[in-house]
Amino acid sequence: MVKAFVFDIGGVLINYDSDIYYQYLSEISGVAVKKISRIVKEKIDIFEKGRIGVASFEKYISRNIGIATDMVKWYEFYKEHVMLDQDMPDLINTLRNDYGYMIAYLTNVDKSKYYYSLRILNLDNFDYRFASCYIGLRKPDPRIYEYILKKMVLKPQEIVFVDNEKPNIDSALRIGMRAVLFENRRKLDVELGRIGI
Repeated sequence: MVKAFVFDIGGVLINYDSDIYYQYLSEISGVAVKKISRIVKEKIDIFEKGRIGVASFEKYISRNIGIATDMVKWYEFYKEHVMLDQDMPDLINTLRNDYGYMIAYLTNVDKSKYYYSLRILNLDNFDYRFASCYIGLRKPDPRIYEYILKKMVLKPQEIVFVDNEKPNIDSALRIGMRAVLFENRRKLDVELGRIGI
């Protein structure tokens, strides 16, 4: 029996296109978008696990693509371009307030983006909040799912996990969670119907 829903934040509850950010960096540096993406991904793991701060991360990017640190604008660019997915709050309200499910989020995020994301979300709707930058683990590491199961005191099959990244979904499925790959609200409604929600 399903008792809880766990949602990803980026790409599910809020929208932010990191490709636009990479394009911005490419235009001011002359470095190809693919190379910039690769450079960011080399450090994103430890950054989103909270092992380095935004200042160190921005210095790393500036050094590797040859621009001034103040031009990196990791947090500023996010703040200007992130938006709440307007289709999701009513679903969360319905699941929590009308049907009594516990609601949580589980996100891979650095502290700077996390704090701004919290200003966008209605935190009253979440019974549990899980962020990689505080847990020290990132999806799709199965240990992060085991961590939330312990904190929520639930069995894997009692959770429906919703994420927009297939590796994260696959990892959740492997430990026994129910999981839905998110594309948009309409398709999510269909998938929830298939599992009896």
